[in-house]
Amino acid sequence: MRIFLSLVVVIFSSQAFSESIKYGFTPEQEQWMLEQNQQTYVSRVVEAPVFDPTNPLTFDLLSETTVRPYAEYESAGYLIFSSTFDFKSLKAKETMAKNLPKDTTLVVFTHSNQESHINNIKFHFGQFLEKERLKVIYLPGAQKGFWARDGVPVPVWRSGEYGQQIFTVVDAAYYHHFEADKEFSQHFNAEMTKHDYYYEGGNFIANAQNECLIVNKQATSIIPDSIFKDHYGCEKLIRLPHIKGIGHADESVKFVDDNTVLTDAKQYKPILEQAGYSVKMLPRPKNQYETYVNSLLINGVIYVPIFGQKTDKKALEVYESFGFDKVIGINSSTLSNTGAGSLHCITMTYPKVGFDEVISQLGASEL
Repeated sequence: MRIFLSLVVVIFSSQAFSESIKYGFTPEQEQWMLEQNQQTYVSRVVEAPVFDPTNPLTFDLLSETTVRPYAEYESAGYLIFSSTFDFKSLKAKETMAKNLPKDTTLVVFTHSNQESHINNIKFHFGQFLEKERLKVIYLPGAQKGFWARDGVPVPVWRSGEYGQQIFTVVDAAYYHHFEADKEFSQHFNAEMTKHDYYYEGGNFIANAQNECLIVNKQATSIIPDSIFKDHYGCEKLIRLPHIKGIGHADESVKFVDDNTVLTDAKQYKPILEQAGYSVKMLPRPKNQYETYVNSLLINGVIYVPIFGQKTDKKALEVYESFGFDKVIGINSSTLSNTGAGSLHCITMTYPKVGFDEVISQLGASEL
């Protein structure tokens, strides 16, 4: 088994990828995205303030369709992550697969459609899950999608003409050029809306009451509220100041229900309480990019990053106080300190919707 695991890591991972890309962006990249978003802002808000269906820059800007965010604590049908095990994330992904709730399917996306590669993925995760609960999909360029939360399209619900809930995904521009939105919408038979601002899904936290939290870093500060309302369903939008980390909301805030927010940032506590939320504080680990907030909640099971520090115990106790079915600590030291991301960053969850078994070979394909 040890020999096989070594082979799997070689096949799934790309050392060159690990060395060339990190979670977050350099100051130069941040400046570039800011400039691009400024140009987009001018195009959308100044030059084309009236909805024009022939102009993609104003697509859905003034939509009257009701949209509601999909909240992480709601019932989930799918856990999604990439097949790469960069930054020693193999153990984390194995642990999530082993402890995946019974009513949830694992979707592993990969950059290669070679039969041996696909078989290795299926064999490896097939040790932890029944065959019918494991999907492997091919996405060209998926090696750039390690941080699934950022590149995989964000799930939302839209109300149809007769009040029915329509599963929809939101496509934003992503600097690392992992553009999987069309393929994912095909797989899940989902409608898709687009906007051309640079924006990462890791900077979007929402409850089921149309209330959203984002960190207002420079590039995000340019995006008008109307985009968050029309595309993501944010009737209430709180723009938190960028005080730590790379500037993503999932580093610092987390809804565990409609009214309760977890945070490790003391500066955020009065802002959130003033907005009417019950705030529960988590401890802070000692290193810059380490955070217990970047956990993954899926159908009553919560996976919590831990770091081999004294504060681990307190963090797990905070999560246990909410009565989750399982609270599972997963060491995230290398992932957080080398890749500067954690468990929430490398995963995405979708609700229980139909997985399209017959899909176009021109886009993603199940293998």
